[in-house]
Amino acid sequence: MRHRLTDRQSEALETAYWSGFFEWPRESNGQEIAESLGVSQPTFNRHLRAAEPNQLTTLFEDE
Repeated sequence: MRHRLTDRQSEALETAYWSGFFEWPRESNGQEIAESLGVSQPTFNRHLRAAEPNQLTTLFEDE
């Protein structure tokens, strides 16, 4: 699946996952993750949102 992602998209998605961003309630927020990556929150959000369609396409195409 990672072959469809840029390095930054992969880093943002993996960091978000391991930081508990997708848990409910969230264990960390976008600002905290962005700071850990050394980028702004809008940049983190852009990388994350760009990665999602790629991962969903892979998930549903594999069925």
